[in-house]
Amino acid sequence: MKYAQKHPVRGWRKVLEVPSTLSYMKKSKLEKISEESEFSRVEEGVERDLGIIVSGNTYSFLKGILVSLKLNLLILNIGFVNPAPYTKILEFSK
Repeated sequence: MKYAQKHPVRGWRKVLEVPSTLSYMKKSKLEKISEESEFSRVEEGVERDLGIIVSGNTYSFLKGILVSLKLNLLILNIGFVNPAPYTKILEFSK
């Protein structure tokens, strides 16, 4: 049974199919925004061999824990998790 028969609509109804190239273009634009975002930032620490990647509310919890443990680690705070800023994550992990 067709959708229009199940759900009658006044007038006409047209189903829009989004081409895969259009969704790819949107994804690539979002990836670029994620990589260039000022919300994803590295907080420098004394310890250079160990770092932590966090996002959102976890950053606040982590800062409190690090202060109480008297640790000064590198922190990558990610502003966008989907799509993730893969280039920044790779640079941070080196």
